[in-house]
Amino acid sequence: QMDGLSPSEYCGALGFKDRSLEREYLKWQARTSESRLLLSYVFCLVLSIFPDLVYMLVNLDFFQEASYTDDFFVKNFTTILCNIFVFAVGFGSTFTVFRSKAFAKKSCACVPFVIAEFVFIAYTCIESFRFAYSINNFDNVFGVAAWAIFLAFGILMPYTVLFFMHLPFVLTLEILLLALTMFVVVIPLVMGSWDKVSNQGVFRYLMTLPQDRYCYMNAEQCVNVFQVTYITPVVCICIEAAMIVIVSFIVDRASREAFKNKKIIQFLAEQKERSLETQKEDQEELLYTIFPKVIARDLIKHNHGNSSKLDVLALGRTVARMHERVTILFTDIVGFTEMSQMSAPFEVMHFLHSLFTAFDDFVDMDSQLWKVETVGDAFMVASGLGILEDEEADDAVTVEVVSPPDVSEDSMEYSTDSRSGDPYISSAMEDSSESYYSSLRYGRTGTFKLNHRSRSHVDDHKSPDHQCEDPCSDATVVIDFGISALEEARHQRMPNGEPCQIRVGVHSGPVCSGVVGRRMPRFCLYGDTVNTAS
Repeated sequence: QMDGLSPSEYCGALGFKDRSLEREYLKWQARTSESRLLLSYVFCLVLSIFPDLVYMLVNLDFFQEASYTDDFFVKNFTTILCNIFVFAVGFGSTFTVFRSKAFAKKSCACVPFVIAEFVFIAYTCIESFRFAYSINNFDNVFGVAAWAIFLAFGILMPYTVLFFMHLPFVLTLEILLLALTMFVVVIPLVMGSWDKVSNQGVFRYLMTLPQDRYCYMNAEQCVNVFQVTYITPVVCICIEAAMIVIVSFIVDRASREAFKNKKIIQFLAEQKERSLETQKEDQEELLYTIFPKVIARDLIKHNHGNSSKLDVLALGRTVARMHERVTILFTDIVGFTEMSQMSAPFEVMHFLHSLFTAFDDFVDMDSQLWKVETVGDAFMVASGLGILEDEEADDAVTVEVVSPPDVSEDSMEYSTDSRSGDPYISSAMEDSSESYYSSLRYGRTGTFKLNHRSRSHVDDHKSPDHQCEDPCSDATVVIDFGISALEEARHQRMPNGEPCQIRVGVHSGPVCSGVVGRRMPRFCLYGDTVNTAS
């Protein structure tokens, strides 16, 4: 949505064509305009007190000597106090809204703009009443164009804060159009003030003055000079209003562009976060495909926040487990070597892919089976590894790196332990009723801790159901797999045209499982059981 948004998709002065986006933008603009709005109300209060209130108080004696009625003072002071009250209420209500919980929850984020609209409309109405009854009261001070000076330096002064108040453009335009319509057009026309600055009105006014005090040329030229002078404040008012509107439009458009850029950056950040999350899920799914669940969870847990490179020894975790009742199955293809010599490599690859994919489907049919690896034409399957269990397997061996040494080949340790007899290992062992502990130092790879749980300790923590588990069930699923593999092979044809025949070897017994190597780690099985099955 953000990428395709261009200036042509603005709905004129109404903002974005997408109205939901427009509402979101107004909420964002309100949150970023708090200081501007509050400061604007402060300036409006100052401009209401000065020059109007100060001017009235300083020149109070003059107005009394000029025979101004009490009604004049009551109306002027009342309207000035009303203006101060309106701006004070605007400041207080805006401040309250910004501090409210509803504003923090974005449920009333546009309320400050609504308050500003009502404040200026109320001010326009109050000043329209004041301007209508006092439009001619200053003629004896400023001449027939006193109403224009009264507008420029009195009534319209608070509207100058619209320069930096950062209201939406439509709202600024509405406030200024209403003010100009009332103060420059409607009230002066109704009260006849524009007639006073016409040629005849200025001429009649000049005739009441001594000629040597106002004119040093013919009367017609003097009328033009005075007329331009009287109209200049009104022209300045219109120019200032146009400047405010233009600046408001430019600032509003720039603010919308900034909002668009913010949305785009936010969208890209969220997209990147989703991509990283998806990538993480894909990596975890790949680990669950390559390793049994116990190993995969261990790798994911300890590799969280690290690079994608799996450094098995550096992670300091379980990498080896003992299993006493595991059934291993190997298959290999009869005549594979001769067939490979007679066929193209890609044909051999295609044949093996077709055959092993079918074997993979058989593995997926039983959750107790685990595909260990394929080596050439050999396919290795195991059962009884406890790959669905969350707890550690029987007689688990925990290998933990304590401190990876920074040693060269020349500085490798070659100490012999009396119990192990291995010249590459220095060991310290402790026996207890529950565990067997050994600390080993390898010169090139670091210091390891091996924690081996005794058989009696494991059996004590097994559930009754686990103790009664039928050891033959693991062997049964492997035998079923072997039978299915033999049947599937009969339906396959090798690239040389000969029917496919496979040999199947099965054996049960103890094995050690674990992840081997730093680069391209693999889950492997070791022990004489594997050799016998192969």
